[in-house]
Amino acid sequence: MKLVMLIKPALLILTLVLLAAYPLVADAQQIGHVGYAFPAGARQGATVSVTVGGQFLASAKSVYASGEGVKGTVTGYTQPIKMKEAKALFDQLELAYKRMRADGVRVGYPSIDNLPALQRIAKEAGVSDADLQALIVFRRNQKDTKRQPNMQIAEMVTVEVKVDEHASPGPRDLRLITATGLTNPVRFIVGRLPEFQEATKDDTSNELGDTLPVLINGQVLPGSVDHYTFRATKGMHLVVDMQAQSIIPYLADAVPGWFQGSIALFDPKGEQIAFADHNLFHQDPVFYVEIPADGKYRLDVRDALYRGREDFVYRVTIGETPYLTGIFPLGGPAAAKTDVALYGYNLPEPVIALSPTVNPGVSLPISLTKGDATSNTQHFAVGRLPEVGEKEPNETLATAQPVTLPIVINGRTGKPRDADVYQFVGKAGDKVVAEVVARRLNSPLDSILVLSDAKGKVIATNDDTDDKGAGLVTHNADSYVSATLPAAGKYYVTVRNTESDGGPLYGYRLRISPPQPGFDLRIVPSAFSGRPNSTVTATVYAIRRDGFAGEITLALKDAPPAFSLGTNTIPAGADKATIQLKLPIATAGKPVRLSMEGTATIDGKPIAHPVVPAEDMMQAFAYRHLVPVDDLLALVIGRYK
Repeated sequence: MKLVMLIKPALLILTLVLLAAYPLVADAQQIGHVGYAFPAGARQGATVSVTVGGQFLASAKSVYASGEGVKGTVTGYTQPIKMKEAKALFDQLELAYKRMRADGVRVGYPSIDNLPALQRIAKEAGVSDADLQALIVFRRNQKDTKRQPNMQIAEMVTVEVKVDEHASPGPRDLRLITATGLTNPVRFIVGRLPEFQEATKDDTSNELGDTLPVLINGQVLPGSVDHYTFRATKGMHLVVDMQAQSIIPYLADAVPGWFQGSIALFDPKGEQIAFADHNLFHQDPVFYVEIPADGKYRLDVRDALYRGREDFVYRVTIGETPYLTGIFPLGGPAAAKTDVALYGYNLPEPVIALSPTVNPGVSLPISLTKGDATSNTQHFAVGRLPEVGEKEPNETLATAQPVTLPIVINGRTGKPRDADVYQFVGKAGDKVVAEVVARRLNSPLDSILVLSDAKGKVIATNDDTDDKGAGLVTHNADSYVSATLPAAGKYYVTVRNTESDGGPLYGYRLRISPPQPGFDLRIVPSAFSGRPNSTVTATVYAIRRDGFAGEITLALKDAPPAFSLGTNTIPAGADKATIQLKLPIATAGKPVRLSMEGTATIDGKPIAHPVVPAEDMMQAFAYRHLVPVDDLLALVIGRYK
């Protein structure tokens, strides 16, 4: 009896705590979240039906697309049903089927494998299209013993997406607008090539014909292998390029944290002639193959670990299309001409001349077009410091290349086990920073930096340095050292690859300079949603560079009337701050694009940088990344009271 009396108060307290917390949890859960869109793109001028999977999407009413040339309309919603509901619906269909047969109507049994009959019987039974679709999804999931339910992507919204024929190729962000606000974005890619959507699973009936190049849209379900056949002729220089992790960068509940695509090509005899499950350090696979003979070839697409579900979405390009594996140098000064060597497959030219007019500190995207095909993108950094190129031989302290600070050196580890050494002169007390930018510019180099004195004594060394501004880099392989020089004299900076590889693709930009204090900014989430005249919050992250620790003042830029910031500073030394945005009384009913910037005083001068919208994405249950998105948005929902 005493034991019971002791337990009851504890249970009562726990129950009260849970009840008190429940409204907060429930409110948070009502925010719509999307996990995937399939197909994840369309050709210019096309109209496609896109399934958007997620959670808390029942009130989805319209679509927001970033950029230009893409518009979407919500056309349907499917909510997952339970066994009891599915049984009641099927019983209703079976009664209608028996009644129709008794009346002499020739109709097949209501099976998901006989869709025309199922739809005909559903009409007779008075089953709505939405209920029928929910039943079909339930029965398909029930038949697949390998499928595990995932409520985060169980709801499905059907969207009709129209792509203007003049829409610029490239990615867009799609969001659903629900009664509770804007969802997170998912990628939707506008292309120029003919597109094919996967029709069947686990067989060879996905026939692409003989018209190449072509782009395939597909999904990998648990344990499945998707097959595609096409005709190719001897001597064709085919590139097979898969986009999967580049569409959905991170999966919160999967290891290693993304869809690890795998592609294999088989010749007419069934022999495998090409395979890839990655591309250098990129997770998405690419391979190049010269077709050995005329005939019918088969491409297999799967997850490398034989996992799968609806958000394992991919786009695969097959054809004699251009593909850039790398460029050199990786950057150059603004307004100066730089000849850039191009590496890859089916390239229309080996070298291009760049004279970037963009502001220093940004990167210039480079892609090539051949016919209707556009290559992938590489990035050319635009610098603000003096620059020089690496000069060989410079492998040892004795042959080190002399440089004068501040400087950016464009170099590469051009052969296996290569080391590049640079010499500069410093004074006692000088603060010096050495930083490699390579992986952040798509170089496979996994650098290690060593700062040493004239006798070879190591003063500082570093392998990997985390950069929270590089949200799409899964391995922070660039190096950074900062040190105060102990005496006047000669000093040496050595760059090596930790994996001992080398070659023309292993480029880097090495900055050696006094500290260049600065910062970058990210805001999460990338969309504000709230009632008229309410205040909503977000987190702004400060990514501080070279020891900058000052206060940063945030401000809206060219904002529509009645939007205002409350708390608008990131305190000195802080890496983040919560800000408040006051929404207007007027109800626009449509998302409003906002722009924000942060200003700080550095060396007596005001320096302003944009606040980049981002999503805080989780990888494999633990790791978090700030992934940039296109727009910072605000949506006023409901009426002012």
